[in-house]
Amino acid sequence: MTDKVIVAVVGSVTPSKKGYELAMELGKALVDNGFLIVTGGLNGIMEAVSRGARRSKMWSGREILGITPGWDREKSNPWVDIEIDSGLGRFRNTLLVNVCNVVIGIEGGSGTLSELALAWQEGKPICCLDTGTGWSSILGSEKLDARRLHPILKSTSIENIANWLDIIFPKGSFNIRGCLDWYHGTVPCIHRVYQEIDSVLELQSHFGMVMHIEQLKEKLTILEKAVVEENHTTQQERKALVTFDDGYRDVLILKDYFKDHPYLQPVLFIPSSFIVGDGQGNWFDLFYHLLCHSDKESSNHISNLDYFDPIEKEKLREMTWRSQIDYLKNFASERKKDFPVLSELYLTKDDIRHLVDSGWYIGSHGHYHHNLTLLEDEELEDELQRSLEAVLEVGGLPWLAYPDGQWNEKIVETALCAGFTRMFTIDNGLMKGIPQHVERTLWMGDIIETN
Repeated sequence: MTDKVIVAVVGSVTPSKKGYELAMELGKALVDNGFLIVTGGLNGIMEAVSRGARRSKMWSGREILGITPGWDREKSNPWVDIEIDSGLGRFRNTLLVNVCNVVIGIEGGSGTLSELALAWQEGKPICCLDTGTGWSSILGSEKLDARRLHPILKSTSIENIANWLDIIFPKGSFNIRGCLDWYHGTVPCIHRVYQEIDSVLELQSHFGMVMHIEQLKEKLTILEKAVVEENHTTQQERKALVTFDDGYRDVLILKDYFKDHPYLQPVLFIPSSFIVGDGQGNWFDLFYHLLCHSDKESSNHISNLDYFDPIEKEKLREMTWRSQIDYLKNFASERKKDFPVLSELYLTKDDIRHLVDSGWYIGSHGHYHHNLTLLEDEELEDELQRSLEAVLEVGGLPWLAYPDGQWNEKIVETALCAGFTRMFTIDNGLMKGIPQHVERTLWMGDIIETN
């Protein structure tokens, strides 16, 4: 399946000169703006829109699908990229309407009328270009019956159609006009949630990495309202993705919250070492615990950042996992501190399965949550493949959130080869041009101040 939106263009086999020219303009505009096109594959409007599509600089030879009736293959126009000889005759109209996500009509006779009627019955968004002739010009601004609240949209220009499509199928957080199930506004990235504070949470709050559960619920309420309002405006049924990183057990506070909020879809990105049990925790959690705890029984309360050395943290960020663990063990030994055991901080394999059963999506946050750009090619391939297999084994999806937001072209290529279909990042400046990327917004909680 493609991630791109498929636009069906239906219309007359004997169009007016104006209709033919507008169809060519429409074809180019659709491909320019990242849409795929499906037509009946024959002449007239079908030919014109296909011909115009090839004039787009974005045309690659895979954008124009023609589903022909099958009774006269020689009538197929030469500008179709992919031809499907349906062999269905007029029943082909039903197939064409069900393949697409939206229908645009230009002029047309009884065949076009049947396609517009089928699209109306199937609940597809419909726009008719008014050229002054044909069924498309007649039906613009009309309701075919009482089954739908809004009439067919009437347009007089290609620019109006492009603006309409942009409202219904915006890019937003996604880098392509796909993701038809998902709200295209904010995709939040959340790390730790909490009800009770401790010294580590207090330290993490200075970096915006923790949020009180009630503050989070307030923000989610606002997000859900925005989704409902947009769904009403665009006549869609999308959900907003709500992503949680790092695999903290704290998310169990929200295990059943989303059952009562159907327009919000929780996604957990977890280092797969937690699933297979061959890791010792996120390096930054180990670091923070070493700063906050002098031994297993007591803690130094952190009310400021006096104990925190940002240079130390940056050193760790530029190491691979094994080097991070060695460095932190030496860090603990030099300060005569016990090396932290953080297993209770993270979700177990059973916890993850329970979240999946509750409707949560699970994705990969790498295997060890270290900087993937530091790995050699074979190491990178092995880590991403292992991580994907572990996530799929617990019922997850082939989605990847880059650990620490670090990525490059090699990582994108390796992730796609491994089988990941979406990659999530909060680095908005680098993500442009990667179709599989989803842009996230970091939701930061308040700084915790205690005496």
